[in-house]
Amino acid sequence: MARKRKDITKKPVIFIACEGTRTEYDYFTSWAQRDDVLAYFENVEVYPDAEEDEKPQTNPYKLVEMAAEMLGNGTCTYAWVVCDRDGHSKMPEMFRDAKEKGVNIAFSARSFEEWVLMHFEKNEFAFSVTECKAGKKPFGCGTISVPVCKAEPCLCGHIRRFGYISNYHKSCDVYGKTVQLLEIAKVNTAWLRWRVNASLSNLQPPLHSLNPYTDVDQLITFLQQKKEIIEWGAAGKKVRISNWLLLVNRTGNEIVVEISHTYPDKKLVNEFFCNTNFYSVDGILQMVPLQCTTRRVNVNINGSTLDLLEPEDILELTFSSSSLPYFLFSYADENLRLFIE
Repeated sequence: MARKRKDITKKPVIFIACEGTRTEYDYFTSWAQRDDVLAYFENVEVYPDAEEDEKPQTNPYKLVEMAAEMLGNGTCTYAWVVCDRDGHSKMPEMFRDAKEKGVNIAFSARSFEEWVLMHFEKNEFAFSVTECKAGKKPFGCGTISVPVCKAEPCLCGHIRRFGYISNYHKSCDVYGKTVQLLEIAKVNTAWLRWRVNASLSNLQPPLHSLNPYTDVDQLITFLQQKKEIIEWGAAGKKVRISNWLLLVNRTGNEIVVEISHTYPDKKLVNEFFCNTNFYSVDGILQMVPLQCTTRRVNVNINGSTLDLLEPEDILELTFSSSSLPYFLFSYADENLRLFIE
């Protein structure tokens, strides 16, 4: 009797079309070679390959057309375009067509360097230029010879001036100089979107109208096939993340949290939950677990207890505060992180 042949499931292929022919291309080529990425994808094709294409396409609208064609003829399973708003026309049409054709966009404003900056600091300044230039030649702002920008601050000059990447230029190894700070970049990028009212969990404004902005982290998360949600909110305001709703206030040396949920079933919120999901954290993600001092159910319509929280009921938790600036609710069961400023 002949053996049954096992069906071999081929891994998906992802196509990434980059507007930037040096920085972005080199950066995502490095990502394409990682073992954790190739564990999920058969191949990660990054365009343009300067050695194969002497006159690559760099217009974002045209890149979307190219990516859509790759999807349509089966060359790839997923397609992304990496671009920014730096002087391009037809941006509204690009976003519209990408959505219609199933092409994902990793967008930055002013430029891709906004994503680079997020590895080092939270910054919501609206840079009007990426690099100060005389014609096509950069001045080299942020270096010893040109410490101050000629007119107004430029994004690359800021990166150099503060020593984040002192020799930053289009051909430097951005991946190598930033990859160890990836988690900080993801958190800072979520913070930036929150600050410009473009949080991914809400109805977003037209992205081409924003500056600053970046969602390059979403492409990185997709490459790693991670299921995670990172959100930010403000103390004194209710914030939703997935099915959780939190209201956080700091009073003297205490942090008071009201927490509820909209899951269909009750949630376990015993002392272990309270002492392992709430933290104080700083800008480089140093975390201190918060110690829960008191618990009480202050809205109890559906029969909640101190250990089991029913949908829509509210549990109030009081924690001893710390000197770190941010509050964090980290729910590992669903890889959720909510930061409160």
